[in-house]
Amino acid sequence: MRRKAITQFRNVTKAYNVILANTADMGGQAQVVYKGAKHPDISNIKNPLPPLFKSYTTFNIDHKPDVHQDLTKPLENKYHNRYDLVISFDTIEHVKQPFLFCKSMEQAAKPNGLIYLSTVFAWPYHGRKDYFRFTADGLQSCFEELPVECLASGWDGDGSYLKKQTGVFFFGRKHE
Repeated sequence: MRRKAITQFRNVTKAYNVILANTADMGGQAQVVYKGAKHPDISNIKNPLPPLFKSYTTFNIDHKPDVHQDLTKPLENKYHNRYDLVISFDTIEHVKQPFLFCKSMEQAAKPNGLIYLSTVFAWPYHGRKDYFRFTADGLQSCFEELPVECLASGWDGDGSYLKKQTGVFFFGRKHE
């Protein structure tokens, strides 16, 4: 997970007064910082994520998840409309069906629940099955057909064309 992604998440959740109550992490990347594991990119950041979710559930097929969920398949019904906040850091680029992944995020969110998604942009090929790179417009398009209002979207960096943009984010609210 990238430092700029963590900073952007902290800024957005602070700006929108997000209470990090019942949280689902699609991909399990935030557990690297939330559950205290060491990660070379972020190990020197003090308190990288807001202090702490009231409850936190990871969905993935890797990283010792709480829920073993293939993120390329539909989300099981028992997890629909269950979470106040659904987050995903640096996972969607590894998912072969990104629109289905975003639909699963929407399904997991309660009505009026929040969705936060970030991914890499100018980043080298990494890991196995690294499929996609998205712009801010591209992330928004993943949610266009879903009942999700975009509250904020953009670059992790300063938005300057001449500076390296390492990632993009999408922050939205599911309709009632």
